[in-house]
Amino acid sequence: MKIVIEAGLPPDGLAVSTAKALQEQHPWLVSLLAGRQATETPWRWQEKGCAPSEGLTLTLAQCPTISNQPIGSALGPYLADVTTPDQIVWLADMCHTAISQDKAALVALPDLSVTRAESDALFASAAPLFDGGAQGFAAEPLDVGRWRIRADLPSPSKVISPTALSGQDVGDWWPTGADWRPWRRLLNELQMVWHEHPVNEAREAAGKPPINGVWLYGGAQGWQPQPAEPVQWRNELKSAAKVGDWHQWLESWLALQDTLLAADPETSIVLLGDDRWVSLQHAPKAWWRALLGVDKKNAWMKWWARQ
Repeated sequence: MKIVIEAGLPPDGLAVSTAKALQEQHPWLVSLLAGRQATETPWRWQEKGCAPSEGLTLTLAQCPTISNQPIGSALGPYLADVTTPDQIVWLADMCHTAISQDKAALVALPDLSVTRAESDALFASAAPLFDGGAQGFAAEPLDVGRWRIRADLPSPSKVISPTALSGQDVGDWWPTGADWRPWRRLLNELQMVWHEHPVNEAREAAGKPPINGVWLYGGAQGWQPQPAEPVQWRNELKSAAKVGDWHQWLESWLALQDTLLAADPETSIVLLGDDRWVSLQHAPKAWWRALLGVDKKNAWMKWWARQ
């Protein structure tokens, strides 16, 4: 059994200050962190092509190594539930791209609160662009806001999931080159179709960001996920971390107190950060520590603050 806590690790610049706050506000949590053995897994999303949460999911499913492709490309077949290697799977998630003077920042599907009705209406208006494989592409809905794209596109040596790219500048990840020209043209046409769509007019009237495009990712062959131990995903800290409200983030740990304190010693606790995760395993107290004067009380600070 694993308990995975999303946004369980603060950014490096806040690590020391949050550690001190935890010691003052949540001594129960500090005791738990200090009493377990930590294993850190770095996860540079720019190279891996997906967020740490997605990387952990793929790792637990024993995703095979993909030659000359980042592991994030495996999200395509994984999310589409395609397990046969004779198929290449691309996905497109609805998104909002916010244009400013500094950058074009992506707002990913999980942060858009797209309804089934909105998703169906937007797909219906976009379907003529794909009708009969027009422009070399075909699309089919998989879930709310998510399509499977069938296309003859080059294997991605550079690909990024919209979750990893959320809030970042899309400029460095925009598909370039002659092979991608038809897809770029289709995206421009899609943007025009959705520009004054009733769904987006209603969203803007309600103060929600319009859905003005889709983000393409995946591009790997199908593969067979392996059975994994049960995982309990906890997101109580996520909303506060996303908006940078670290005071609320500290308070939100209370919502996890009962679960963490009641967890079986053999239960692994995983803390997710922006570019890594830390797995905390049961660490029986060694009799020789007292003889050698080894004090692990503050050892957790080394991985928490990466000192």
